[in-house]
Amino acid sequence: MITEGYCGHVLWPFAAYVAGFRHGRLLNREALGIALFSWVVTVGCQAPAPNVDLQNIVPKGPALTSRYDPTTANASCELHLLNALGWQQAYNPSGYSISTTTPANLTAESWQSLGCLYSLTSLALTGSMPSLPDAWATNSSFPALQSLTLSASGLAGSLPDSWGALTAFQNLKVLNLSFTQVSGTLPASWAQPEVFPKLLELDLSATNIHGTLPDEWGNPGAFASLSSLRLIGTLLSGILPPSWAGNASLPSLTALELGLSNLSGILPMEWGSPIAFQRIQALSIINCSISGSLPSAWGSAGAFPSLSTILLYGLSVSGTLPTSWAGTKALPSLKWLTIGSSPITGPVPVEWGSIAAFQKLEQLSICDTDITGRLPATWGHAGAFPALSSLDLAGNPLLNGSLPSWGNFPSLTNLELGGCPLTGILPPTWGSPTAFQQLQSLSIHDTAISAAMPASWGSQTAFPQLLELSLINNWPVSCQQTSDDGPAVARGQPTQSLYPEDSLLNSSARQHEGAWPQLQNLILYNTCLRGSIPPSWGAPGIIALPSSMLRLVQPGAFPQLIMLIMSQNQLTGSLPSTLPTYIEVLDTSHNQLTSSIPAGWATPNSTLELQQLYLFNNRLSGSLPSIWPSQLQLLQVNSNSFVGTLPDALGTLQQLQAVALGNNAFNGDLPAAWGATDAFPRLLYLDCNRLGITGDLPSAWGSPSAFQRLENLFLFGTNISGSLPDSWAASGAFLRLKELQLSSTFLQCSIPASWSSANAFPWLQALHIADTNISGSVPAFHNTNLSVVEMDDSLFSGDLSAFWNSTAPLVAASLSGNSISGYLPDHPATLDQLTFLNLDQNPLQGTVPLSWLHSGEFLSHITFLNVGEVWRRSVALNSWRQTLCLEVDLYDADVTGQQLLQIPELVGGAVRKSQLTKIDAGPVADVCWVLHRPCGCIPAA
Repeated sequence: MITEGYCGHVLWPFAAYVAGFRHGRLLNREALGIALFSWVVTVGCQAPAPNVDLQNIVPKGPALTSRYDPTTANASCELHLLNALGWQQAYNPSGYSISTTTPANLTAESWQSLGCLYSLTSLALTGSMPSLPDAWATNSSFPALQSLTLSASGLAGSLPDSWGALTAFQNLKVLNLSFTQVSGTLPASWAQPEVFPKLLELDLSATNIHGTLPDEWGNPGAFASLSSLRLIGTLLSGILPPSWAGNASLPSLTALELGLSNLSGILPMEWGSPIAFQRIQALSIINCSISGSLPSAWGSAGAFPSLSTILLYGLSVSGTLPTSWAGTKALPSLKWLTIGSSPITGPVPVEWGSIAAFQKLEQLSICDTDITGRLPATWGHAGAFPALSSLDLAGNPLLNGSLPSWGNFPSLTNLELGGCPLTGILPPTWGSPTAFQQLQSLSIHDTAISAAMPASWGSQTAFPQLLELSLINNWPVSCQQTSDDGPAVARGQPTQSLYPEDSLLNSSARQHEGAWPQLQNLILYNTCLRGSIPPSWGAPGIIALPSSMLRLVQPGAFPQLIMLIMSQNQLTGSLPSTLPTYIEVLDTSHNQLTSSIPAGWATPNSTLELQQLYLFNNRLSGSLPSIWPSQLQLLQVNSNSFVGTLPDALGTLQQLQAVALGNNAFNGDLPAAWGATDAFPRLLYLDCNRLGITGDLPSAWGSPSAFQRLENLFLFGTNISGSLPDSWAASGAFLRLKELQLSSTFLQCSIPASWSSANAFPWLQALHIADTNISGSVPAFHNTNLSVVEMDDSLFSGDLSAFWNSTAPLVAASLSGNSISGYLPDHPATLDQLTFLNLDQNPLQGTVPLSWLHSGEFLSHITFLNVGEVWRRSVALNSWRQTLCLEVDLYDADVTGQQLLQIPELVGGAVRKSQLTKIDAGPVADVCWVLHRPCGCIPAA
């Protein structure tokens, strides 16, 4: 697309990580990107060019057959070339920009002649293109060009030395060749004085550039205007040049990004010289073999006076955190410091918390290192870290001791601690009126800290801005003995009661109202919660939230709370009688709760906002309510003891996307009403596994208006009988169904011809009908996307002549334990994608065809094959043994002069259902199974 004028920007992309539980999702700490944060500095604008979109313009001019001479660049040359490439609508003699894919008629000659685009100010191309031409560096090429971006294109070749000519690219400000196949070395010639005199941004990230960082690039006069240099994700090796720290080296550089490469050596102490990098603001060195220690000189007076961001991640740097970095005049502009995934050792420096240190520091992250000892109490003293808004010290397994009594972090909004054996209790001082007044997110995870909540934390002045409290996988020593029912307290040890003496149940805490008024997410996952949920929880205007520590019973508590997670604990007793109207996500799964689901959780005309309800793996009983909150999107009540029939009313929930009802004692038939026109308009996932339901599969479920979005339907292990309805395979039925599980049922029929036709189940990937009374012959499957069929342990008979002619893209077929007979064919006609075939425990006849063993034939793509007695019968024949030379390992056998690519496992034995492996996952649990077994080989017996 042609842009509206050129506006140059120097981008300072900065790799960073995000950690913690955010809205119920634990994000990956090591999700480093090349450019997750960008700071933009505008450096100049050119007059706007016409706003024309070239993406859909077909080149109209003829392909250029003669090479243009850039030395004669003029308007005639420019217009002729633009017309030939179909770019004529972009032309503006005052300046224009082109951003598009390379034209189909682009030739090598026209590529070299692009330099005669006399008025072009910005060129951005993607697609296939030749290497960078020397001709672009002549004194008349691209006289107005300010930005050249060939990122994410098919560009290859090396960086031309000729571009180091003094007359080349005199106005170029941005050169971006990232995410290409450009190779070769960094040209030393580019460092000559007056070369690229106006270049502000050079990006060679994600290329095949190799060699070393040239010393010459640090020469006086080299890249005099360069502000941003990005060399992330290359093949560069060697050391960081000390010469880049000279008095006149890279004088305008503000952002330097290196790493994801083979760079080695040490962090040069010279870079911390008072004459070096005086303007640099962002320094990022990640994921390479740089070792040594963090230079103390980097914290000396005068070093890095403008540096605001340091990212040192994934290095081999060891040693300790330098105390010199906390000096009075050290790193005066530093706002963001990240040191992670490195073998840094030693204690956390007490000096870093001194009043004179890090006065502007806003974000401090020291993660995944080998630092030792305790967290310094002085870090929370008055005057320490006055501007700090985010502190992340997670993933340091050698940190120990208790949480310090930090009482003053005036600007802190995010605190994450975890992944280390911290012990003790939550400090009462953290709830003081002067501590953590701006804190919005507190995450303590994977420690041995007791979650008993101090009374001070429930005061009206404690954590007034707190939005999220996340306590995950915290198991004090008293809770670390396990039993069959999960973690249990050792005999004689104290428990983590829901109501300890120092909890918010005591009188000093209960007198306060409005504690944590901004709290939105309370996550108490796998943190040794015990006891019952108070029956008053959720009464109008009242909420009582238990944890191992917490229960508030006063009007107005947590008016903003939208997520409450208390899963994977040992809560007992009943569910509370009512729900607060503002809860959107409630998770009490993996506990020992009893009782039924209270009828008061949803009533006619209810204003409840509940969207996701997780109650699975408890001991709940009774029947399901017939009325639910209208906004409900996910209902997971599987693995309880619910009884009764499945309510028709579930189908009326217009927002419901996933329902898991399996492993309960429901009875009766599958509701035909669930196949009504207006039922489940958004449902993606339905689990009815292992229920006591009976009757037939409802024909109404095959209505063209039913289950229009359903992707996964599970009816495994039920008492369903009867036949497979033709309506389910009719045109328009189950249009998005990817997996259908009907195994271990009492179905008694043959497979209808409609079920295996090309029009049936257009998106079905896996069909499971094993362990049933289905009989008849195995059909030819023609379903357009079917890749897995599981039909073991049923009553199939006859031969496989139809099956061998299947046109479905089958990858795995398991047909063991039937009465299938006949011979294996010499050349299966269409199953050229099959990788798993199990025909064990069938009365097959004959032997394995010799043609199967030839390279490139049927077995060349099979990773598991079990044909039972057919194989054993084959190897028993002398002629078979002599023909195949089975005295040697089958992997090395030479058949008719051809070396086998690989002979997979040919052994007996039934395939257990536990060998199913998940290969696909959708929005909730889009489970598509492939039968898999490790490959191997046994010598012939």
